[in-house]
Amino acid sequence: MTNVSLTGLARDLARRAAEGRPVRIGVIGSGEMGTDLVTQGMLMPGIAVCAVSTRRPHTARDAIRIA
Repeated sequence: MTNVSLTGLARDLARRAAEGRPVRIGVIGSGEMGTDLVTQGMLMPGIAVCAVSTRRPHTARDAIRIA
């Protein structure tokens, strides 16, 4: 059992995904950690990555492409 299961987060996110009401997040920075956050967010049902803010726009495009 994962920590996500223990907290009920997975259940709540699945419900939001089914209802078409994802949690919308924005990521500041698209370096190594920001790219990881974008990738993980896009893989999780119930999460929608809506914005990526960075000083280097090409890295934001790369992060989305990798995800």
